[in-house]
Amino acid sequence: VGARRIGTEIVRQYRNGEFVGLYLVQEGPNRSWLRSKGFSGDGEVYKASTAPQYDGGNPGYSGTEVSDLRHFEDPSLYPLLWEKKSDNIGSYDSLIELTDIISNTPDEQLFDVLQETIELDDWLYSWSVQVIAGNTDIIGTNYLIVKPAEPELKWQYYHFDFSHFFGCKGIDFNYVVCH
Repeated sequence: VGARRIGTEIVRQYRNGEFVGLYLVQEGPNRSWLRSKGFSGDGEVYKASTAPQYDGGNPGYSGTEVSDLRHFEDPSLYPLLWEKKSDNIGSYDSLIELTDIISNTPDEQLFDVLQETIELDDWLYSWSVQVIAGNTDIIGTNYLIVKPAEPELKWQYYHFDFSHFFGCKGIDFNYVVCH
């Protein structure tokens, strides 16, 4: 549907000659992936990696923090919530700055500041596709944010893992639940 995403391919997996299922293989978001998207390999790629935990439909949380782009005063939380894919030993300063902008810019200035900082139309389009399609697996996980090294480019947003589109979850090959 035109939203930015990581390239994927469905593969059949066999174990000892016996079919065990279909799996989704996806591109690794690293320096070579950045170059394949037309960016310098020196950009930064962050994978959201902390989501709310659910138990039988009752929301529960593994902690109080989720990688949902809110700002945290404690910089040591960022490596726990986000995987840095392009330079995993580098600083998280640019991500911290982005979350500060998103969380702390006054409402009346937020739209203009976001337009200067992120590819806002693409971000909103991507989120709209996820919400309209009923993807229940997008809070705090299954997306990347990319800060290109090129100073004229803005933060980019990429979704991946569309397995819960249309509110569906596969319990096993015979039982799929859609809400």
